[in-house]
Amino acid sequence: MRKRKKEDRRKKWIRLHPWVRLMSLARRRCGTGNGSKRWHKFYRDKGIKCHITAGQIKEIWIRDDAENMKLPSLDRKDSRFDYTNWNCRILEFNENAMIATNLRLAKIAARKQSDTTA
Repeated sequence: MRKRKKEDRRKKWIRLHPWVRLMSLARRRCGTGNGSKRWHKFYRDKGIKCHITAGQIKEIWIRDDAENMKLPSLDRKDSRFDYTNWNCRILEFNENAMIATNLRLAKIAARKQSDTTA
C-alpha cells in the first residue's frame, strides 16, 4: 500500500512539473544523469553538455506554450552547441523528428552529389 501511495505522489508531482522530465532526458543524453550509454556517441562523445536548469526549462516551457502540445520535446536550435537556455526550444515531438530526418536526408544527398562530381 505504501509503495502505491509513493507512486501516486510521484505521478502527481511529474504531472505538475512536466518540464523536469525534459531536463532529465537531456542530462541522460549528455551522460550527466543516470544515463544510458547508447546516447554517448551522439552527445557526450561530441562534447555536448547540459548547462540548463529545471527553472530555465520551465521558462522555455511557458514561452513555447508546451502545455498545449501532445508530446513536447526539448530541441537544440543549433545541434553543434550545448543545452543552454538560449539554444533550446520545445517542439512537438513529431515536428522535432521530422527536422532531424530532413537534416539526415540532406546530408546523404550532399554526400551522394559530392561522390558523383568527384
